[in-house]
Amino acid sequence: MDPKQPTKPWWRESCAATECIRERFGLKNALDYIVGQKLIDFVSGLEWHPDDAVDLPQFIAEVQRLFTEAELRDYLDELRRRPGGTHRYRAMLRWVRPRLLYEDADRS
Repeated sequence: MDPKQPTKPWWRESCAATECIRERFGLKNALDYIVGQKLIDFVSGLEWHPDDAVDLPQFIAEVQRLFTEAELRDYLDELRRRPGGTHRYRAMLRWVRPRLLYEDADRS
């Protein structure tokens, strides 16, 4: 790797992979991957790596580009209804929801 060349944030590759996942395995699997795993893990990790927060708006914008608002809303509603999940995971979902959904953005 060339030390002079800036590294691309990992989440960009994850978002690119999401498009392939959606094509091959469907919408739910794509959302599970990018929102249910990658985005929630990213937000959770900000506690230990607060400098990474600078990438969060771009990551969220890319997720919004990949899915319609209705797809995101339906998925987040479904996650909320799923049994199990830790208190921390549910807290992360509550934090992520208004940032992903356009109409909820001014309430965050």
